[in-house]
Amino acid sequence: MLPAAQYQFLQTHFNGIQHISRMPVHSSNLCLKVKANTGDLYFVKYYKAASQIDNIRTELALVNWAAKADLGISSLHFDSSLKLAIFPFLQATDLASQPILLSDKINRLACLLARLHQVKQAPPKNLQQQKLLQDLKANSSKLSIDRQILALAKHLDQSQGPSVVCHGDASFANILCRQTDLLIDWEYARLAPVEYDLASAICINQLSFEASQQLLEAYQTASGKQICRHRLKNYQSVFQILNQLWYKQHESGYTRQF
Repeated sequence: MLPAAQYQFLQTHFNGIQHISRMPVHSSNLCLKVKANTGDLYFVKYYKAASQIDNIRTELALVNWAAKADLGISSLHFDSSLKLAIFPFLQATDLASQPILLSDKINRLACLLARLHQVKQAPPKNLQQQKLLQDLKANSSKLSIDRQILALAKHLDQSQGPSVVCHGDASFANILCRQTDLLIDWEYARLAPVEYDLASAICINQLSFEASQQLLEAYQTASGKQICRHRLKNYQSVFQILNQLWYKQHESGYTRQF
């Protein structure tokens, strides 16, 4: 499950481990729940070999940025040579597991994205602008992509409007339900228009047309801003393909590149 060097590091770091288990999360990397000898619980993320260290550092900087805005959980430690990040473990249920109506989940998602997009604090310097065309090509080894989709992705990359920090993977499973809801798994975050995040959330959560409309209305109410429906539709067309690519490559053991 975990390479020997990484396991030994955790044993030493925590002065012994009572229990370690893999968490049932849909991630490209290995996510673990670790109980130290002290009884304290930790969330550990092991970034696989394909992960570039600069990208990991940017993600962790963004995680800490989000924590300062009450949107995420700050990291406790990162070992760059072993590609291990350690976080406090929060006893919280994700939104996907909550026994509530879909409409209530959508409202919480909309409010959380509105909060994210309105953060005034400057994001980490190395956070990338959206690169949809690059993302498509990086994940295209198992599925041919229509040229119109490639052209649309290039157009969106070149003509994007005002950019904010977008999570890029706002599934219900990536939202921890607390007094103030939190987002986890920031590895696909980008600087992009708000429609990028909304389209991604619609596709990832497989929302119907009616549910999508509820998300958009709830988002506009929470943010006080109007979205561009045409731009949103274009982003949805691209994200539908990106999600297909990710799931196809995930089944084959590939690593998601967006």
